[in-house]
Amino acid sequence: MKVKRMLSKNRCSGLVLPLVATIVVFIFLIGIAVLKVGFGGRYIAAMTSTQIAARSAADAGLTVAMHEMNKKLLVRPWDNSTLPSAADVRLPNCRAYYSYTVTDNLAGGYTITSTGKCDRETRNVYAMTRRTSFWSYAIAVENTITFGSKIVMDVWDPDGNYLGLTPDIRTSSTEPDAVKLKPNSELPGDVVVGPGGDPESVIQVKPNADIHGETYAADTVIDFPDVVLPVGLPPLAAWPGDPCSVLTAPYYSYSSINLGTGERLEIRGNVVMYVAGPMRLGNDSTLYIAPNSSLALYLENSFTAVNSSRIINGIEGYEDARNLCMYGTSTCTNIVINNSGKFCGAIYAPSARLEIKNSGATYGAFIGDSFEMKNSGEFYYDARLYDFDPTGGLSFFQVERWWER
Repeated sequence: MKVKRMLSKNRCSGLVLPLVATIVVFIFLIGIAVLKVGFGGRYIAAMTSTQIAARSAADAGLTVAMHEMNKKLLVRPWDNSTLPSAADVRLPNCRAYYSYTVTDNLAGGYTITSTGKCDRETRNVYAMTRRTSFWSYAIAVENTITFGSKIVMDVWDPDGNYLGLTPDIRTSSTEPDAVKLKPNSELPGDVVVGPGGDPESVIQVKPNADIHGETYAADTVIDFPDVVLPVGLPPLAAWPGDPCSVLTAPYYSYSSINLGTGERLEIRGNVVMYVAGPMRLGNDSTLYIAPNSSLALYLENSFTAVNSSRIINGIEGYEDARNLCMYGTSTCTNIVINNSGKFCGAIYAPSARLEIKNSGATYGAFIGDSFEMKNSGEFYYDARLYDFDPTGGLSFFQVERWWER
């Protein structure tokens, strides 16, 4: 009996040892598998983060290249004999670095090639950029844009050269309700807010108002350069105050202008006029730009066209906003157009509050500190202003196409 028990015990021991060994091997294999999975996950995570860093470096190089191209525009005249480039610029607190080059392309613009590297990872991004006017926007401001109720907005393209162009508007602001669209008004183009801004917060759309284009935040800040007065201006003179004044010479300078009731100012020829103080069009007064003529008006203070005044630009139905350009210096803070008929012109006054409340339609494009259009207005963006830069200082580079390889 005792012998049988010992034999049974030995058999159990013989079965347990292989089982324990099998379990140990199984646990060992599981441990190896877990380690392998963990190592693989860490490897993939490290590789992904390196790829992201390389791509971020490439994007940073592209942004810097665009900034440098726009800086070159501040030096006049424009010189493209040397274009910006950089090599192996390291990002702060990061192992990644970027290089970029800018080259001419056959399409009349420039191609930026930016390479980002981090450890063994490399990413290349490309952008096609073109010099364009600030008036490529229908409205662009530093701060607020306000549209009253029942605003009609569209593109006016009499030559049919800008098919598909939309009247886009832009603000540099990221503050809540910087763009206000009141009831029963529609914007057919895009609305762009400042970099990092939330369009849902920055743009206030009232009931029965609509934006047909896209709403998004800009990639970079848009810097409006100061207006530079033209060379060749004569000394300041007092406004003669004649019932009808006709300007034909190339350059005029006045301390201020106040057109009284029924008075008329005619522009015949290509005229550049500088006004140091306020310029005011009184009741029933007229600013008339004859056909085949133009006025470049430089304002140091303010411009006001009161109700029942008229600004006539060429022949009815053949107006051209390029023939009336108003430039406000850094001290020009107020431009109000409240005339009784159609207004056709382009305004660049980055420090001014722009207020449009004329009873007729408005044609052109407007750059200012803020913009407001009163109820029931009609605004038509003159597409011929899209790449119009008569002074050589109202341009910036914008990305037309972007891709990655």
